[in-house]
Amino acid sequence: MRENYFNNINEHLDFSLEIINRVGVSKQESVIIDVGSANGDTSIMFAKFFPKSIVFSFEPNPNVFPTAIKKTKCYNNVKLHQLALSNLNSEVNFFITNNTWSSSLLDIQSLDTKIKRTEVVKVEVKMLDEVLSDNSLDVLLIKLDTQGTELKILQGAKNTLKRTHFVLCEMANNFTYINGVQYFEIDDFLRNNDFKLIALFPKSCINADEYDALYQKNTLPS
Repeated sequence: MRENYFNNINEHLDFSLEIINRVGVSKQESVIIDVGSANGDTSIMFAKFFPKSIVFSFEPNPNVFPTAIKKTKCYNNVKLHQLALSNLNSEVNFFITNNTWSSSLLDIQSLDTKIKRTEVVKVEVKMLDEVLSDNSLDVLLIKLDTQGTELKILQGAKNTLKRTHFVLCEMANNFTYINGVQYFEIDDFLRNNDFKLIALFPKSCINADEYDALYQKNTLPS
């Protein structure tokens, strides 16, 4: 397992994609799932790096989704969904904050003074297993950055995980969001579903309350 510090999200994504590329599975036609794709930048990175893959991009925030549409319109292998993922199919509240990237299906704890809720909207949520029920391709990568709901998304993707090679997941060691999942809960779930941790990407060398973790399937789908 490797631990690295990076100055921005693009650096650690580049490093993760290089690791995945070395395995060789990226040469096959496959699916990449970008959950919490925001303005579409990460989906574009995936589309460029793995041109043979179809990128399923999920972002429920109505304030940034139009930007994602504009940015990704030239990439035929990016499929946008204005949709949140979870472990159920329903319509729920989505909490928009003063920092767009911190918006979530979970509300902010009142003790957090930097991030403030500015708006609450209703959004549709589905299970990933249902969204991909008609797609039989292997999943090269699931990337999760959803501010505290990552475990629920994985719980709604148990069938998808069986044909998934890598999971890149944001992990939290804080209580910014009400009922937000903690890093050890995600780690336990992924290990119990035949994944191993291969790299850590702390957001800061000073504050380790958030970081990204790359997991690889122990027995890669054939």
